[in-house]
Amino acid sequence: MRRGILHDMAKQQGCGKLALGHHLDDAAETFLMNLFDGAALGSFSPVTYLSRKDLTLIRPMIFAREADIARAVFEAANGNGEKVVPVSTADYYASAAGPIAPRPVHSALDLSRLESVGFHMPDWEEELGEYLKTL
Repeated sequence: MRRGILHDMAKQQGCGKLALGHHLDDAAETFLMNLFDGAALGSFSPVTYLSRKDLTLIRPMIFAREADIARAVFEAANGNGEKVVPVSTADYYASAAGPIAPRPVHSALDLSRLESVGFHMPDWEEELGEYLKTL
């Protein structure tokens, strides 16, 4: 329902493309949820054309890890991007004092197993820059 409203609003504004904020961690999480829920093996696509709405969905941050995005935002906003680091849930709870905000069990995506078989993520900043040049 939310998606339908978002799509309709984009079309009402005359948009042919709608950029969504999904990142690499979202794609991996969706893949695992689909795998364990018995759904189709896969995740969402970086670019999806919705023919019934004549709307293209793009996910320009799809190759970026959540921590990398946060680091870039903190750096741009106040120059302290180096303070943003991925943290495992166990480390998060171990070092937390006071009330603890709930968080996903596996929120820091570890690519080492994928990289060990030869898969390497492209540089998301370079990919995003190249994509933006095509618009």
